[in-house]
Amino acid sequence: MSKREIIDNILKFNRTAAMEFLERFKEEDLKAYLERVRTTHPIACLPQFLAQRKLAHRLAQS
Repeated sequence: MSKREIIDNILKFNRTAAMEFLERFKEEDLKAYLERVRTTHPIACLPQFLAQRKLAHRLAQS
């Protein structure tokens, strides 16, 4: 995942964070923060989880 993708994912969980602020951090720090917000806000991951599950199901059928 690129730094931009990590920031985009963080912004899904923390809409108050400014992109300019997040861009100052190292990629490894952003990844750690993303994991933290994912675990503290798991319901926000539900749409992504369901989309991945649907794709896996489609691939298994083909």
